[in-house]
Amino acid sequence: MPGAPHNRLRFGGRKHLRLLCLLLGATSAAALPVTGVVTSDGGAAIAGASVQVWPNEPEAEDAPSGPDAPKARAKTDKRGRFALANVPAGRYRVAIEAPGFVPHDIAALTVPQDGAPPTIRVVLPPAVFIAGAVVDAKGKAVADAIVETERPGGRALQARTDAKGRFRIGPVVDGVEVYLDVHAAGVGRVLRWEAVAPRDDLRIHIRGGGTLRGRVTDRGTGLPLSDFHMTIAGPQGSAHTRAKRFRPEDGSFVWDALPPGRFAATVTADGYQLHTVQELHLPQDGADVDLPIALNPGAAVRGWVVDAATGLPVAGALVTAREGAWVSYQTLAPMNADKPFGIASTRTDAEGGFVLRQLPPEAVTVRVRATGYLAATAVAQPNETLPAIALSAGATIRGWLVDHEGMATDGDVVLWYPLSGERRTAAATAEDGFAFAQVAEGRYRLWGHAALAGERWPFEEDQAGVAIVVSPNDGVIETQIALDRTEGCDVNGIVRGLLAGESALVELTHFNRQQRRRQVARTDDAGRFALSVRPGAVRVRARTSAGRVLTRRVQAPCIANNPLDFHFDGRLRLYGTVTRHGEPLRATVRVQALVQDAEECGFDAPPSRRDTAAAATPRPDCAPILDASAVTSPSGQYAIRGLRTGAYALEVVGTGHRREVRVARDTRVDIRLRDDERLVDFACVVTAADTQQPLPGVYVSLRHSERSAGFEVINRRTDSNGAFAMRLTPGKYRVFANKTGFAAQWRDQAILETTRHAAISLAPAAGARVRVTDAETG
Repeated sequence: MPGAPHNRLRFGGRKHLRLLCLLLGATSAAALPVTGVVTSDGGAAIAGASVQVWPNEPEAEDAPSGPDAPKARAKTDKRGRFALANVPAGRYRVAIEAPGFVPHDIAALTVPQDGAPPTIRVVLPPAVFIAGAVVDAKGKAVADAIVETERPGGRALQARTDAKGRFRIGPVVDGVEVYLDVHAAGVGRVLRWEAVAPRDDLRIHIRGGGTLRGRVTDRGTGLPLSDFHMTIAGPQGSAHTRAKRFRPEDGSFVWDALPPGRFAATVTADGYQLHTVQELHLPQDGADVDLPIALNPGAAVRGWVVDAATGLPVAGALVTAREGAWVSYQTLAPMNADKPFGIASTRTDAEGGFVLRQLPPEAVTVRVRATGYLAATAVAQPNETLPAIALSAGATIRGWLVDHEGMATDGDVVLWYPLSGERRTAAATAEDGFAFAQVAEGRYRLWGHAALAGERWPFEEDQAGVAIVVSPNDGVIETQIALDRTEGCDVNGIVRGLLAGESALVELTHFNRQQRRRQVARTDDAGRFALSVRPGAVRVRARTSAGRVLTRRVQAPCIANNPLDFHFDGRLRLYGTVTRHGEPLRATVRVQALVQDAEECGFDAPPSRRDTAAAATPRPDCAPILDASAVTSPSGQYAIRGLRTGAYALEVVGTGHRREVRVARDTRVDIRLRDDERLVDFACVVTAADTQQPLPGVYVSLRHSERSAGFEVINRRTDSNGAFAMRLTPGKYRVFANKTGFAAQWRDQAILETTRHAAISLAPAAGARVRVTDAETG
């Protein structure tokens, strides 16, 4: 179709030209004809339809849509048929277009090396369009805005608004919901605006840009400042920063086309304090915001920075200042957001000197940081010259991590500073040990953790730690951290009795104090598995791909000659149907073996009565606990295989239905739920409150207020007439209705045996949209 974008089907390069030559004229043993038929959705043949083909290679670029772009082409005849002769074997992309119809894209057409030639049958729906206007929050037309959408099949569509904000985009499929994205430079954007074609009166509201204006004056005299710098950062969550120098005679400034959101602003001027506005909000409606700013006269602090060991100047050190006199920089509390004060910073020159300007006329805390040194702080009064600030490289703590045999080992060491809660971690090796550099004076504690190769033994004991005191003049402090590691063991086993084509996973859960560690192993072709564990209480569970489960709880799996074997030796089947009021029910059916001698076997016995030795060494003839489940089919049928003779507890999960059954052969158990209750045929229509027109595609959920079972939640979507229907048991229901663009509605609905119809009216959500953002990232 002329002018239609084909930016997803680009073609280029010499390799592609060679392929095109083969496609158009070459004959070879691997070339086949490609034929097809193009019809309308009513079955009528479409004559004159254009068929275009591109090689579809992984490295191929999308094809341009210009008339000179190389393509293989064909036209359909009066019967809608087309043919491409001698197409080499390979994968291709196909686009079929006809005036008045929606184009059809085939992303991957395969021409085989040999065999039957491919035949394409395509039905083109009639072309319809979506037209409308884009306006800002004030109702003004937005010109030159880009409107984009994507048609089924991946074809991207794009339109641009004219001077009156009008646009027309398409063709798209009649009656199919599409999502429009709108972008307007300097105004804002809208994502996923819903529309159903055809439509010629769509009105899209885009967030407008606001204006920030104000005046900068001297707080003492009230006179305007004629030279100042201003920086705007935001909105929150974006990386946009705008900076500008203003030289107005009346001290005024203006920022145009700012998107809505939360901003931060700073103002600087020679001889004045740095002024910061941390909470600046621009509303969603694009309204203008006035921001008067009064600057306070600023003070200055001078000083220089030297190396504590050599006395030489330190150049390039970062010097910052914060309001208030603080003993330590780490104890600085968050500043009051109402006080217009930010951070002043500079760097030392080649002689180590610095000057901090634009400071408040009160005490400030100066912090100095430099590569290879610890940070240092000093308290300065207004316009004071500080004595030299000496930077120290700090002490170094190094040592080795040794195991329970006194041998150096690999692992991790944690350095903890209790006063601030700061933690640092360093890797330890058997050859070089570990080291922490630039450690300030204070009391520390160190912990060691062994490096467990591949997490082979993931249950080492935490140590009490080693206490270290660092003095101001300490250089290198050496120490040693011993580990009392608990060794583990390899546990092997075999899963027997798997059905043909059935596989199994073995899950081990280790109860380590208050934590649980989980490991998973897959059985090999012979059903064997192996796990590495620590001695203690573990639960081992074998799950098969058919849904069968066996569980064992073992107190000490690392004792000798105690394989963890599982026996799925049953061949019996428990099956049947689950219905509710005579209709099939989608539910989970679960069976559990009723083991009479659970205490004797050491399975599931109460802790006060469990024999630890018996739990550690179960008798070989004790049967593992079986816990199996199956989900019913759409017709309500279920089947659980792999059972053996015995008693089982059978339940339908979430319904409260539970019974005991005995299985001696293939056993059928049909489950009928609440057949004594009458059902009500309930119908409802959802309409728009403003137009009274039916709303299709509304999501409706009904939950029985007097029951908590999961299957009592019923979900529906309204049809093209805004209606839905279902069969319900009488009672009280909580109804939830929701559709994009409308305010969601909760309501209580009493459904009696005489209730047949109801109506729900949804109000438009214009002006009531809610956007939830992260407070930190926006």
